[in-house]
Amino acid sequence: MHIPLGYEPDHLLMFQLNPKLDGYQQAAIAPLFQTLLAKLSGVPGTRGVTLSGNGVQFGGDSNTDISISGLTPKPGQKMEATYEHIDLHYFSTIGIPILMGRDVEKQDETGTKRCWINQTMAKYYFGNDNPIGRHVVDMFPDERADMEIVGVVADARLHSLSEPMERRFFVPYFNPMGQLASAAFEIRYTGDISTLTSTVRQVVRGTDAGLDPLVFTTVPARVDSKFTRDRLTAKLSSFFGLVALLLACIGIYGVLSYTVARRTSEIGVRMALGAQRATVLRMILRDALGVTIVGVVAGLGVALGLTRLLESWSLLSGLFYGISARDPKTIIVASVILVAVATFAAFVPAWRASRTDPIRALRYE
Repeated sequence: MHIPLGYEPDHLLMFQLNPKLDGYQQAAIAPLFQTLLAKLSGVPGTRGVTLSGNGVQFGGDSNTDISISGLTPKPGQKMEATYEHIDLHYFSTIGIPILMGRDVEKQDETGTKRCWINQTMAKYYFGNDNPIGRHVVDMFPDERADMEIVGVVADARLHSLSEPMERRFFVPYFNPMGQLASAAFEIRYTGDISTLTSTVRQVVRGTDAGLDPLVFTTVPARVDSKFTRDRLTAKLSSFFGLVALLLACIGIYGVLSYTVARRTSEIGVRMALGAQRATVLRMILRDALGVTIVGVVAGLGVALGLTRLLESWSLLSGLFYGISARDPKTIIVASVILVAVATFAAFVPAWRASRTDPIRALRYE
């Protein structure tokens, strides 16, 4: 939930449009989007307006095979990358720094195709060399697009949060690879969001009242929705883990306290023969902890063996983020709790028996 995204997630209002579903022909979609962009840019309280093909954190993403001019792939080097179609001011509106080259300009919407690559892609294919001026070729079978690299931008998590940073390149939306029918509008704003959403609705409705009603969202809301299942899984795992730990503690306490209580007569004999209370307590605790430690070690052996099986299951492998199945903190805490419960379980009846009069202890049944 707290992983850096590479951009400022707050004060970014988003909504999607798919005019094709409302009866628009392909040729009319781009003019509609350009008209909306121009109108939305004049809405009070907006600092930047742009659009992209898949949006930010909407869940969809695009992937393609590529080749790079003058590059012979090394053994094992993957020639594929994700991509996004973007409009003018995309990087400044989203808040993604441009590390090399320039921003998207009006001239990029026609003529020679150009692209921007992220830092991960630049390092993966070019190392420390300057990639500006090199060409990325989309290897889509029907229509191969040859794009000149004109910029390198910082890494940003636009879709996946838990996966390694992907190699990504960006292409102008109005000079696309193939045909596009939908877009996500992104508005960087200041002030009250409710006033902005009301104004944006009026703008879109005034442009074409036949478009589907807008559904607004924000980056924090999209991120939060992605973790609904993960939070539920974490809560259930924590609950059942605590129940299992509690049952183990109850079992250890019950067995050890009963075992020590049955030695009350023995304790009485030792006390009658002059044994010191501290000596008796140490003896009882040593015996109890010896058994407990043997059990903990055996349990750790089984647990560590089972983690290999758990990690091999694809369904469970995604549950371990930021930790391994053999997380040392978890193992240490659980072991310390079990040993502490065993110590308490042995100490209480032993201390009680050592305080009892030896004669009464000898008569204990």
